Amino acid sequence: MPKKSKLREKSVRISAPHTVLRNERFQQYKAQIVQQNKEAAKATAFSHLLSDWFSKSTPLLLEDYLRGIEQTVRTKEGSFVVRGEVDALFGNLIIEFESDLTAAPKLREAKRQLRTYAFVLISNAKTKRTSYLCLASDGLRFHVFSPFWKNSGETPTSPDEIDLKEVDKVDFSFLDGEQAFLWIDRYFFRTTKLHPTTEEFVKDFGVNSPSYTFALKLLQNEWRRVQGETEFKVIYENWARYLLIAYGTKTGNSELFLRHTYLASFAKLLAYMRLAKTAVVPTPDETVDIFSGKFFKQLGIDNFLEEDFFSWLARDRVRNVLIDVTRRVSTLLGKYHLEEISEDVLKSLYQELVDPETRHDLGEFYTPDWLADRIVREALRDNPQAKVLDPSCGSGSFLYFTIRFKREQLGDTKDTLHHIRDTVIGIDIHPLAIIIAKTNYILGLGELVRKRLKDFHIPVYMANSLKVPERASQMSTEERVPSMMVDLDHTFVPFPDVFIEHAASFDEVVDTCYEFANTVQKHEFSEERFRTFARRKISDVDVDDTTLDVLYGVSKRMRYLKEKERNSIWAFILKNVYKPIFLRKQFDWILGNPPWLSFRYVEKGEYQDYLRRVILNTYGLLPPGKGHLMTHLELGTLFFVASLSEYGKHGAQIAFVLPRSIFTAGNVKSYV
Repeated sequence: MPKKSKLREKSVRISAPHTVLRNERFQQYKAQIVQQNKEAAKATAFSHLLSDWFSKSTPLLLEDYLRGIEQTVRTKEGSFVVRGEVDALFGNLIIEFESDLTAAPKLREAKRQLRTYAFVLISNAKTKRTSYLCLASDGLRFHVFSPFWKNSGETPTSPDEIDLKEVDKVDFSFLDGEQAFLWIDRYFFRTTKLHPTTEEFVKDFGVNSPSYTFALKLLQNEWRRVQGETEFKVIYENWARYLLIAYGTKTGNSELFLRHTYLASFAKLLAYMRLAKTAVVPTPDETVDIFSGKFFKQLGIDNFLEEDFFSWLARDRVRNVLIDVTRRVSTLLGKYHLEEISEDVLKSLYQELVDPETRHDLGEFYTPDWLADRIVREALRDNPQAKVLDPSCGSGSFLYFTIRFKREQLGDTKDTLHHIRDTVIGIDIHPLAIIIAKTNYILGLGELVRKRLKDFHIPVYMANSLKVPERASQMSTEERVPSMMVDLDHTFVPFPDVFIEHAASFDEVVDTCYEFANTVQKHEFSEERFRTFARRKISDVDVDDTTLDVLYGVSKRMRYLKEKERNSIWAFILKNVYKPIFLRKQFDWILGNPPWLSFRYVEKGEYQDYLRRVILNTYGLLPPGKGHLMTHLELGTLFFVASLSEYGKHGAQIAFVLPRSIFTAGNVKSYV
């Protein structure tokens, strides 16, 4: 029987007044609303409900709200004045009461009024940078809208240019007092800190949330401005290239790229606020430290934030947008008890931000938390110290539950932390998956991460676990040093074999090449200067001048890419894509949920040809003369066989979530 968890969830906090009293007051309110026919009376009844529920906890905010009833807003435009009576203007929430929103004409009229009010505020110089939500209500039914317009980088010229996107709606007729209190609190006051669950995160940060709508609008404006510049183009091109491998077909577009940027930024902020134990919005300087990775490096976590595909927001030219997005997202995150996270809270956001129309066709099926937890417990029950790999880790659910299980069984000690770092490892080719999985790795460690010694490296890597780079050494034509050829922006350069012995020293060498390429003055950029620089930086390997001269070629290529403004991500790619070399034949257990994708969905080209060779020649997954069945073969079959063969040590075991079709296919009966 599995050991009982010591990592219990903390109970959700319920704020005063007592639930029973709140329910009684809410029933009175609903009865009162049913009897009222006029908008003003409904607005008054609603304000009295707010007064009863929130006056003690937020008296000043409530006074502001009550003073906003029937407030007049004006703005001057040319030779005329736009006027509107806003029923309630509270901060960035515009409220319009109608008599009965079940009548379609009334809802249309409410939206027309809200568009006018939003236009007035957006056009006003003092308020135009504020983000607004529009709320239509008849006292029982509430519709929440986010205003947007075609060219969000410019001020709209009339209310007709503004559209209202519905982001939430609720009918109080079907809620009890506690549910209504929490709903109102979410939009009006935020006095109650929430327990962090997947459902709550989707409401606050998912694709239908005001937070997402606001952030995406800012990102779209900024991306239109910089997308044609070389340094941003190379980031986008490589993001699309890795996505092609992940899904087998072209899916990348700028909207999806910005969705991924949003979630990656959210994950980085979540990790920061959890580790810093803060609910305070970071200052602009702190924001720069977070997104540059400086904050995490100061904590000793050296690879959580690297120069990845989504770090473009940290560039000086777009930093104001980063600060605006950070302010909005961190304000909401500060309203959660983040120390109570006990599930993969990022999984549903990750699912939403992959195009829902194509997700299943592209193999994106996700593992429920209960199933990932059960598989981990069954696999590690007899040996909690087993070394585990997830070769297609996605959002990191298996990593998260493996970490938590090991903490339960082994205790929260410094030795356990180092054991987890060395025995719980993930790989994925999806650019967004890596930052999400790293965040879940940190969340799984919780307070344990503070027991690190100095530098802590999160062992989650962006690589293709099906295509382990070949270590068959080639002699460079000039120096005759055994080397592996590495790809730097479609040009292969030799990387000396002597440095490909340990993952840590490999990363150190890559960082040395990158630093030299980016910091040394042009007139000092030479082989001789590189030898001196490299010997000072590389600590574990003693090599001769000839080997360092070959390595200089890597730095020289990086320097060339820097001059072409194409060098920002190549150190990150190098340190990740070659990691499978260091992971061969090491693991006791291979756990995960590989892509549910048939071979026929892999786009024709070099990668499809590679998979065909591996399927037919390396593993013989199809019987002789049955090559025509290739199009129907599930890549999960290849993941199953290749992962165990490449990464499993002698006697290793595997536990995968796979489609039923694999177990009825004749070509895999000998393996399962």
